Amino acid sequence: MEQNESAKPEEVVEAQSIFEPDAPHITQTAIKPPLKSNIWIMILLILILYAAILVGGNLIMAVLEAPVVAIFLVIFTLLGLFWFLLVPLVFKLPQKSESLKHFFRDIKLNKAKPIFLTISLGLMTAAITIGCISLSSTIATINGGDFTVNAKQYFQESGYIFYYSLIPGFWEEVAFRGVILVLLLKVYSRTRAIIIDGLVFGFFHLVNMLVLGVYTLETVVPVLFQVLFASALGIFIAYMCVKTNSLLPGIICHYLIDAFVIMFLPGSVPNFYTFLTTHALIGIGVLPAILNSLLIWGVYKLIPKEATLVKPEIAKIVVNEM
Repeated sequence: MEQNESAKPEEVVEAQSIFEPDAPHITQTAIKPPLKSNIWIMILLILILYAAILVGGNLIMAVLEAPVVAIFLVIFTLLGLFWFLLVPLVFKLPQKSESLKHFFRDIKLNKAKPIFLTISLGLMTAAITIGCISLSSTIATINGGDFTVNAKQYFQESGYIFYYSLIPGFWEEVAFRGVILVLLLKVYSRTRAIIIDGLVFGFFHLVNMLVLGVYTLETVVPVLFQVLFASALGIFIAYMCVKTNSLLPGIICHYLIDAFVIMFLPGSVPNFYTFLTTHALIGIGVLPAILNSLLIWGVYKLIPKEATLVKPEIAKIVVNEM
C-alpha cells in the first residue's frame, strides 16, 4: 500500500505514558508540552485551594466545636468534591480529562497490575518506615525519656487517627503523586519531576503553621523539620508511583505511616531538638527514603519487565496546532 505523501507524519503520533516509556499509555490531548510557567500557575492554584479547604474547614468545624468524626466527614467530603469534580471537570487537570474515568486513568488510580506486587510494595515500604521510626525513637531515648509501644492505649486514646489518617493518606497522594506529578512530568525528566514533587510535598507542610495560633521556637521548629522528612517521604513515594505505574502503593504506604506513627513515637525525650534531628535522618526521613527506594529499584531489577506491565494500549492522536 502506498503511503499518502500529503499526510504530515507529525500529525499522528503514538502517545506514550509519561510514567514509563513502555508502560500503559496515558491519552494526551496535546503532544506539545505546555510552558513551565503555565504548569506552575496550575500547581499553585490547586495548592492554594487545597490548603484553603484543609485549613478553613478545620477552623470552621473547630469554632463550631464539632466532634472529630464530624470534622473528618466534612473535610473528606469537601476534598472529594474538589479533587474528583472541580479539578478534573472544571480545571481540566491534569490531562484535560473528559470524564472521571479518564481522570482516574490519568492519575493512575484505575489500574494496579500486578495487584499482589503493588499492594506488597505499599505494605513493605510502610513497614520499613515504621521500623525506622521505632529505631529513631529508641535512639532518642537511650539517655532518658520514655518509649513504650502500647497498642491498646493508642486505640483508646488516639483511635480517631486510624480513620482521620485517610485524609492525608488518600487525598495527598491524589494531589501530589496524582495530579501534580503528572503535571511536572509534562515538562521535566522523570528524575527531576520526582525530586520536585517530593520537595513541593514537603514545603506544602508549611501550611501547618497557619493553624498553630502561637508562633514560638517550640512550635515553629517542629514544622520546619516536618518539611524535611516530608520531602524525603514524598520523593520515594513519587519514585514508587513512577515505577509501579500506580497510585495505590503510595496511598497504602502513606496511610499506614500516618495511622501508626504516633504509636511508635516516644512519650518523652531528654532533648526534643535532638529527637527531631534523629527523626528526620533515621525515622521518617532520609534513611527510610533510601531503603525504600533501593527496595523498589531491586524489585524491578529482579522481576522481568513484562511481568509488571499491563498490555499497552496504543492511542493515535492528532496534534492540536496551537
